[in-house]
Amino acid sequence: MRILAFAAAVCSALAVTSLCPGQELEKVIPLPDTFLGGDCGEFAAYNPANNQFYVAGSGDSVVIAIDGTTFAKVATLHFPGCVLAIGCNPATNKIYVAVDGEEVVIADGRTNRILTYVAVGYGPVAFACDTLADKVYCANYDLPGSITVIDGTNDRVMETIDLGDARPAALCCVPSAGKAYCCTDMGPVVIDSGTDSIIAWTRTEEPIEPLGVVWSPVQNRVYFGAEETLWVVDVASDSVRARIAPGEDWYFTGGLVYGAALDQVYTMDDERGNLLVIDCGSDSIIDDIPFAWEPPDDLGEFCADPFVGRVYCAEWGEDSSYVACCDVEPREVTHIAAGLDLIALAASTRERKLVCVDYCARDASVLNTDDGSLLATVELCNWTDVVVASPNADEIYVGCQRGELFVLDAETGRALARFDFNGQVEALCAGAGGHRLYCASGAWMSTAPDSVRVIDADADTLVAQLTVGQEPVQLYPDSLRRKIYCLSQSDTTIPVLCESTGSIKNAVILGFRPEAACLDPASGRLYVTSHVSDAPTQDLVAIDCGCDSVVASIKLRDGHHAICCNPSRKEVYAANVARDTVLVIDCITDSISATIEVTGGPGGLCYDPVHDRVYCALRLNGEVADIDCATRTVRSRIPVGGYAAGLWYNPGSGHLFATVGSAVVVLDPSTDSLIATIPVRGRPNGFAGSRSGERVYVNCDNPFISVIRDRLPSTATTGIYGSTLFMGRVFLRGSDPAQLV
Repeated sequence: MRILAFAAAVCSALAVTSLCPGQELEKVIPLPDTFLGGDCGEFAAYNPANNQFYVAGSGDSVVIAIDGTTFAKVATLHFPGCVLAIGCNPATNKIYVAVDGEEVVIADGRTNRILTYVAVGYGPVAFACDTLADKVYCANYDLPGSITVIDGTNDRVMETIDLGDARPAALCCVPSAGKAYCCTDMGPVVIDSGTDSIIAWTRTEEPIEPLGVVWSPVQNRVYFGAEETLWVVDVASDSVRARIAPGEDWYFTGGLVYGAALDQVYTMDDERGNLLVIDCGSDSIIDDIPFAWEPPDDLGEFCADPFVGRVYCAEWGEDSSYVACCDVEPREVTHIAAGLDLIALAASTRERKLVCVDYCARDASVLNTDDGSLLATVELCNWTDVVVASPNADEIYVGCQRGELFVLDAETGRALARFDFNGQVEALCAGAGGHRLYCASGAWMSTAPDSVRVIDADADTLVAQLTVGQEPVQLYPDSLRRKIYCLSQSDTTIPVLCESTGSIKNAVILGFRPEAACLDPASGRLYVTSHVSDAPTQDLVAIDCGCDSVVASIKLRDGHHAICCNPSRKEVYAANVARDTVLVIDCITDSISATIEVTGGPGGLCYDPVHDRVYCALRLNGEVADIDCATRTVRSRIPVGGYAAGLWYNPGSGHLFATVGSAVVVLDPSTDSLIATIPVRGRPNGFAGSRSGERVYVNCDNPFISVIRDRLPSTATTGIYGSTLFMGRVFLRGSDPAQLV
């Protein structure tokens, strides 16, 4: 019920511009794990009021809530822009999320539901909470710099504090004194929380690199950090009582954190990989501790243990990342392997737990800070890499970035089966008759071998696993000869899978890495171009699918990134983005027979068999060119409203689909007109058609499948057909060679 309700809410929120009834976003199907984001984790915050961690990605519009005791994902909050910062107000149990633009989203920590949106200055980057005055301060970094004051109860803007040419980077509040403190690139600023006005500003002559600001409640002092100095401000008098300078040959390059256990302030010197310990009683550096395992490893975000005198720091090594743990007084440093690219840390103030966000692995590790043991690994995000529709049932197959393959009911979105392959799913295709599904998965983020899995599509069971070349990314079925050709990014051969025996029959030797390919079922040839970086000029080779050998080679100019076949004319079309041309290759003579001039950066190609035309996405002009295959001329250019990347033809409706930003554009080839622009969730990168052709499934860079209803003209012919998109090129999938175009 939750999945269907969420899908309906998303559908109703997206506006569809349609000039022809029937082209519309029907629903959105989430992956079975609905608590997922779509990007790498980069931010983490802890809310002691509900004992939950909040994690988000830098390029994502999703925040995931993780229970601090069970480590279960309990909610996903969706926002209108990319997340820039997360803050918590434990007094009111509210979550504040800064999003790209001029907006702060406020959520209820009890229900994890969005309460309201608040307009602030441009570029919100940091929060601080005054629990006594019931105010939240938001630093807006972009010029003119400002601080927005938000009422903690009513969620309304109370005041905007103008900072002019200064950029605020960090905030902290001292509720007992009724003051807020801001670290800017033009020096420390003191704000009266009662009047929300500036009462002191130690202004610098030149811009500085602000690092952070923290408060020592024991000494009642505030510490402002910059690369070349640390200011110590007395809270009672608002005067600078001390300046702490770095060494002669190093600077303060990390942030600032306060350690309550020992009343100390910590910062970093990234160049040497050292932790600097500042005693708040004497306002002096009392220790300089080598922190990095193998300098110059990069030191990232760090935090202090709220219970003991210990500092945790994310450290990036050459091959993996660690959590560097420094017990300050014994000067003991240990390193805990915790991922590939740790980028954010958050410590619980209730329990001895630390959440470490891994940017590359797209998950969060929960560590026990008593012994450094791993308590849990929480998956944060997933992407739908590829989708195909079953030729024999109302099911769709969804391959994911994390290695899962889901079999979903096309009508309800219910999960019928799940496979975990421990390697990113790169390509899917149906075999002859649709009774076998072939799944290519690479070993990115995995020790598993690169392979093609064979799945019984009727029983949804795994029947075979075949080891193939490095990084398999494309599958081309030759249903007439019952073969599957597997192209890899890093291999110079093409393994040939025999459907009859369920084994690898042989391998076609190319001598180069493939860039693009297309299969002509009429002639039984597979055409492959060489990778653009492998030679000064590209080669187009023809592979005879009968004997699995290269039978022809054609020299092309550089810059060909997409090709497609016209089986009726026995021609191959190749788009050259560097020269603004489309070449026509005669498959009988294996020679270039025509050069068609186009402009605007030709990219994806797609063939329309009904009207005998090739459509070319002009990425720079925001158009799609209609090429008449008979005259070899551009008939028209159809504006699509933006950067057109991939193209796909739906034989069930006779419509052409194009990916344009975060929308799908539908074109009618019979009139060369745009009939619908349909926003979808995320950036679309692949299509698949249903058995009837009435529905089109779109996978994007997130854990959702958008379902588009495609009106069927009375003259349309339906058939089994599916396809997927890879790097702006459409590759054909299907079970009947007569329906492949």
